[in-house]
This record gives sequence, C-alpha cells and structure tokens, in this order.
Amino acid sequence: MENKEIEIKRVKGKEHTKLLMEFNQMLDDEMTALMPVFLHDPSEKPVPPTYWEDIASGTGGFAFIAWDVDRPAGMALIEYGGCAHFESLIVLPSYRHQGIGKMLVDRSLEQVRRDGHKRMTLNVLLNNENAESLYTQAGFEGYKKTMAIEL
Repeated sequence: MENKEIEIKRVKGKEHTKLLMEFNQMLDDEMTALMPVFLHDPSEKPVPPTYWEDIASGTGGFAFIAWDVDRPAGMALIEYGGCAHFESLIVLPSYRHQGIGKMLVDRSLEQVRRDGHKRMTLNVLLNNENAESLYTQAGFEGYKKTMAIEL
C-alpha cells in the first residue's frame, strides 16, 4: 500500500540537520531495545556534528525525509564510502505499515544508482523481521552474519 499524501524530499542544506539527528536517536533507541543487553555500549561516542552537516550538504552521502504535508514521517540515510551503505531507515510508529519505508528504500536505491554506485550494503538485526522483509523485497540478499558473545 503506497501513501499518496507522503512526499519524499532529499535533505539539502543545514536546515534539517537537527531533524536528522532526532530521527537517528529514535532509531538508536529502537535498535537498543532489540539488542541483547550485553551489546549495549554506554561508552559509545556520539557522531561528530560535522557528520550530519556533511550528509545534509550531500558530502559523503545523502538523506531523504518522508513528509506528510509539513510533518516528518520517516528518514533514510545513505553513506558513501567504498560502496553505498544504507545507514539508517526509520518511519515514525504512527506512519508504519503504510508503504513509507518502501518509498524511502526505493527512492534511495534510485539515487544511489544515479550517483553511479553499483553496490549497496546495509545491516539489519536478526530479530527485526519487518525491516529484513522490506529489504529482501527491495532485492537485498544476505551474505554475512555478525555474531557476538558476552565475556
């Protein structure tokens, strides 16, 4: 199901840097809830502020925000390095299961292709079945599994 009222816009400039950071914090909070407790790292350093400015300006990647008129509904963040990497995807809970995640994934893949990349990677937690299903439907395939142990 695709939501026709939602508009996907590329972030350009610094005006949405704070919004990107807020979306990323929401995603971090959700991922922390899905991870085993021993993987939570309170000493993990925050991303430097220039990271968000670089993404907003298009240096080193890009971000899309899904807008419901003037309200943000979701975000996709892509980093460029050796290959394109789907760093973050989040849709606000009240907008989930309306096709917005698919819209963000599809637009991100289109942009990555336009930018000349031939490969894109992403990470998904094993117990995040909704996200894994979305990525599989978009054509992503598993090729590696990262495992951890508490010592």
